[in-house]
Amino acid sequence: MAGRRGFGGVRKLPSGRYQAYFGVPGSGQERVNAPTTFATKKAADVWLAEQQTLIEHRKINPEARLIPFEDYARRWLRQRRLKIRTRSDYANKIEHVLIPHWGTTALGAIQPEAVRSWYSMLAPDAPTQRARIYALFRTILATAVDDGLLDGNPCRVKGAGQSPKPKHAVVIATPSELATIEQEMPEGYRLMVTLAAWCSLRFAELDALRRKDIQLWDDLVDGRSVRRCKVLVVRNANWDHGRVHFETPKTDAGTREVTVPPHVIPAIEAHLERIGSSPDALLFARPDGLPVSRESLRNVFEKARVAAGRPDLRFYDLRHTGNTYAAVAGATLKELMERAGHTTAAMAMRYQHVAEGRDIALAERMSGLVL
Repeated sequence: MAGRRGFGGVRKLPSGRYQAYFGVPGSGQERVNAPTTFATKKAADVWLAEQQTLIEHRKINPEARLIPFEDYARRWLRQRRLKIRTRSDYANKIEHVLIPHWGTTALGAIQPEAVRSWYSMLAPDAPTQRARIYALFRTILATAVDDGLLDGNPCRVKGAGQSPKPKHAVVIATPSELATIEQEMPEGYRLMVTLAAWCSLRFAELDALRRKDIQLWDDLVDGRSVRRCKVLVVRNANWDHGRVHFETPKTDAGTREVTVPPHVIPAIEAHLERIGSSPDALLFARPDGLPVSRESLRNVFEKARVAAGRPDLRFYDLRHTGNTYAAVAGATLKELMERAGHTTAAMAMRYQHVAEGRDIALAERMSGLVL
């Protein structure tokens, strides 16, 4: 094509397709390959002509394509507004997984074929981590596309960034098992179990609760006074390298008000009497005044679950339990989303697990409608 005379070249590959490329001025032998191959030589020529026009009009900078991935990835992370825990997670993936493989590779040299090969060997025994690492890599390179450093994203493995759906059924605790676990926990930790189960709260949400986040009042119902309570979820306590950071919830849905089941209110009031009257007092604190760490909770929770005959139960399963109880009680999908702080219906549906044996009772109640 006349429009690209002296600019780049096209070569035919053994596959029969065509690869287009052009040299980067002042870089010696460095060159930029097209992000894909072409079925015809004419199509490759058209791409080269478009690149020449973009460069002449300063729409793209070919020299920028030579930026090493490690330099761009670290700058990408510095420029992102992220929660402490998310930043730490991203930094770990970038420094220990992505940079060891792609670090010195120029952005423009990262090709789809190489990405597919890398992905095929990436963390085969950890599918969730594999999906998250790939998704981060794809996001970084998508920003490079937006910055005009790449024509297209070389991360094109279909479905690679999606975490696999859990294959195991989520386990829940029965009310009697919950009661045993609560009793076996140290006094200052009991309400953590109660709120995790009956209010579907996450550990980071529980760990950040203060006295002022508990709203208590009396309603007049049919001439009698009824005690009410809500938990305001407005912050998370995120631990990073031994330090705790209080941050707003990761999503808007995470900020919410959770109505407390009436039978739980006495336990909340008793706990409030023990922690003092300061509005900023943490509901759950260690002797040094800091929030409870995951390790501290794990140590006492493991003993309590064994005492309840449920060594398989994780603390997070208490949240599953609360969502299941809400579903059995008749909560709609929207109500479940709001109560649990989920952003999508799909997320809420993952927790709509029916307790063992409850499907029989449900079927019997359904028959009762027509008998």
